[in-house]
Amino acid sequence: MDKKTSQNLMLFLSSALIMMLEILFYHILVYIKNYLDAASIISVALLGISAGGIGGYFLSYYKKEKFLSAISLSTSVSIVLCILNCIFAPQFLKYPVILFLPFFGLGTVVTYYFIGFKPYKAYFWNLTGAAVGVLAVCVLIPLFKSENVLLIIICITALSALLTLKGKPSSNTGVLSVIITLVALSAFFVNIQTAFFDFAKNTRVTSDNDKYKIYKYLRNIKTAKILYSCDNLIARVDVIDYGAKNPKYLDVFQEGVISDNVTSFEPKNFYWGIRIPNKLMDNPKILVIGTSAEGVTKNAKILSNGNMAGIEINPSIVKLMNNELFNYSRKCYENIPVYVMDARTYLESSKEKFDMITMLNTHTRGRTTGNTGIPQYLFTEEAFSLIFDRLNDNGALLIEELRLGDYSDFFIRKILSSVMAGLKKHGIKENFQNHFYSYTYLARDFRFYIIIIKKQPFRGKEISNLDQWFKIKQKIHVRQQLKRIRFVKSKRTDPELFNPERYMSIVIHPNRLLYNKLSKFVRFPKAEYKRILQMFKIDLSPISDNKPFLFDFDIYHPHIWYIFQWSIIWVLVLIIIPIAIIFIKSAIPAKTNIISLIYFALVGMAYMLVEIVLMQKYQLYLGSPIYSMIIVLTSIFIFSGAGSLLSGKLSDSFKKMFILAIPLLLIIYSPMLKIIFKQTMSFNFSLKTIFSLLSLAPLFICMGVPFPFGLNKIKNNISPKFAALAYGINGAFSTIGVTLSLLLSVYYGFSITFYLGTFFYICAFIIILLIKTD
Repeated sequence: MDKKTSQNLMLFLSSALIMMLEILFYHILVYIKNYLDAASIISVALLGISAGGIGGYFLSYYKKEKFLSAISLSTSVSIVLCILNCIFAPQFLKYPVILFLPFFGLGTVVTYYFIGFKPYKAYFWNLTGAAVGVLAVCVLIPLFKSENVLLIIICITALSALLTLKGKPSSNTGVLSVIITLVALSAFFVNIQTAFFDFAKNTRVTSDNDKYKIYKYLRNIKTAKILYSCDNLIARVDVIDYGAKNPKYLDVFQEGVISDNVTSFEPKNFYWGIRIPNKLMDNPKILVIGTSAEGVTKNAKILSNGNMAGIEINPSIVKLMNNELFNYSRKCYENIPVYVMDARTYLESSKEKFDMITMLNTHTRGRTTGNTGIPQYLFTEEAFSLIFDRLNDNGALLIEELRLGDYSDFFIRKILSSVMAGLKKHGIKENFQNHFYSYTYLARDFRFYIIIIKKQPFRGKEISNLDQWFKIKQKIHVRQQLKRIRFVKSKRTDPELFNPERYMSIVIHPNRLLYNKLSKFVRFPKAEYKRILQMFKIDLSPISDNKPFLFDFDIYHPHIWYIFQWSIIWVLVLIIIPIAIIFIKSAIPAKTNIISLIYFALVGMAYMLVEIVLMQKYQLYLGSPIYSMIIVLTSIFIFSGAGSLLSGKLSDSFKKMFILAIPLLLIIYSPMLKIIFKQTMSFNFSLKTIFSLLSLAPLFICMGVPFPFGLNKIKNNISPKFAALAYGINGAFSTIGVTLSLLLSVYYGFSITFYLGTFFYICAFIIILLIKTD
């Protein structure tokens, strides 16, 4: 292989590995920790890449590619350290210093080749490799699981060291490369057969908040074992067998947290199920949003006489229930159409009407309670209005939420606020209490709230039927719970133990004035909203599509500010201050320094602000945050790479026109996307993907021009080595752009964030006019 080809391949591979690691670490951190800790990996990756810009700058002075092979080998070792960090010390992942190392190594390699290549071609190979990395992870994770994909990456990283040895694989570095590759490859094949290295079994969990994690169950119950395990980018699924000879149930875990179970009971045993009252209506046509594993499916199946449909976003769940768990679950999914898709997409595309729609498996289970959480467009006022559109005139919506502390009470009231906003869109302006019937029950040490919302006010007969059902079910449930805890009488008997209200009680009733938090909020929503805002500084305004964050109620947002502040501190310490020192010590005029730094900072922030908001906008269209991320990332890498390659053949005047076109396109994108989404929402996923690519192509082609254009000017006007520092500044402000996007979106919504990115591109265009042309 000639030198030029090996250099192209090295740049391509390094860029691909960066994206593979970023997505993999995000997926793994969601499983081990929570959403916010996982989201921080984007900033960590960008910080490492931008720090690699400084590493590439100093490496360029030596001009010895043997250092690149050493960096590749050290990167493979750092990935091993990351794995050990995840398994043995997950409590330190809040400060992911070790996760920074592989991105720094790969960023150094990428920057080194940026210095030697023409910017337009280097950026093309960089972005094309990143696109391939995104697609590769999507294919490899379902095939081999996350931990095994990490072993594959170690192999590729170690092998890539051979590309820089100029035909001398027999050197010490070459020997080490081969040894590391063989060890990682052997571990991969052994682990495929034995699952000896498994995040579910091996990851240590220390926090009390994580007591429902799979590791705790496997550790505390010696006979427990993983019966089935499936991995995909939506959520990893593990099924636990507790070792009984004739097990009555199996627990199902999603992303390492218990989410559901599968029982061996017939559906007829669920006629008196606690989650759907059998007296609510006769033979209803039911839509189950989130069938989960068994979930509420058997309960709905017996009450509807099989006249039902289900929606489940995780394909692994549906696969297990239709194959491995089909007979054990007593053919739970048989003759039931279960659509593998996002619920919002189904509601937007289908015109079918139902008597009852259940959202009994869509609660968050408390893992991100108090944090921002993943935006879910199923809890917005627009979504609830859409759900009421899909209900018949006398239809009902059922919501279930899990209570895990005081913050859960705020979250439940925020959901009620969004529901009432959805009812307002259907002409209901007051007397919301007449539309609500809610009760709470205790099961397996969890307290759940069931909230029933009628599209029309509850009638007298409906209320009496529900009250009758509640009295009967309360007696049944109390007997079941007392039997479960195996109460033994003693001299210090707890009288509360026999109180029926402890196990099941009504919290909102259409005809009763109940004195509890939820009932007061439904009766006096405006007054309660103002009182809670003044006393607790909690915002319970309805969730909207523009701000779809589930836990957006703390007006100070300390978790988001924490991430934002630390990202700025790390960027200052690791990137900006060192680069500023280098620029000051150079013989370059200060004006040129400042203008160049501001330009790359603006381009970096604008790029990330636009990219992240577009991911959110297309999530609503494509129906999944994962699909949205994949398609937007792949599009931006491919089309930006094409724009970079194309701009290398254009004059400076044309390049400036491309840069000017970016803010012009962004201004019309919001109204244009709404029209496209509305007209094509009913199309199948393949057609939606095509429309997404076509709509994104013009913008992303233009967005591929500003960075290499400015980089080319730096190399011509200052020095090729300073291109590495420009790369570092761009990555540093991209890091800030990620956290700034989260901060602005939560405070002001996606629209403001999007238009701020537009403003930054306008500023970048003005600055590029000031940079002199050589």
